[in-house]
Amino acid sequence: MSSPLTVVVGSGGVGKTTLAAAVAADEARRGNDTLVMTFDPSLRLKDALGVDTDPEANDIRVPFDAPGELWASLLDARRTFDTHLDRYAPDDTARQRILTNRFYDHLSGSLAGVLEYMASERLFEVASYGKYRRVILDTPPTRQALD
Repeated sequence: MSSPLTVVVGSGGVGKTTLAAAVAADEARRGNDTLVMTFDPSLRLKDALGVDTDPEANDIRVPFDAPGELWASLLDARRTFDTHLDRYAPDDTARQRILTNRFYDHLSGSLAGVLEYMASERLFEVASYGKYRRVILDTPPTRQALD
């Protein structure tokens, strides 16, 4: 049996996204419910799979005729931060106060390393949820992915 997580890494322009999409499609053809996710800010995976981004959805169902389901996750650091805030804010008043704070706005979108941290959090969330038999992670070029 193969590992439940496959991470596709490499330098820029070598076909990581194409390979990640192909591996995910193959897994769905084998009957495995599969999530292919990216934290590459270029979102080439969206184009490779022909899906639109949905600002409210963490996972987007890819129309694909296979025994297994194929889903895509286009990591958005701000959305992931907001999801954590929804989960851990003590009440709605505190949540709203944080959401409208300029520091939070800056932190959730541009802090160095935030995308990599949010990718780790999102992987943990997906693993905890247990919906997918396979997860394929498409990464940005190697130097960024190693961060």
